Amino acid sequence: MRSRMSTDEESARLPGKLAMIMHPHYRGKIEVTLKAPVRDFYDFSIWYTPGVAEPSKAIQKD
Repeated sequence: MRSRMSTDEESARLPGKLAMIMHPHYRGKIEVTLKAPVRDFYDFSIWYTPGVAEPSKAIQKD
């Protein structure tokens, strides 16, 4: 004979059920966003190669 699930157990399972509903809607749960605008390849080069090299060199010297 199976006993009825307690309210605590049911409450504990609710976040998992809701996550399964929301996950496909949002296509994941975490997102990475930009802090600075990247309008073109020049802006991109400031934040990534070759632009990333200068802060890295300064860290290496320190």
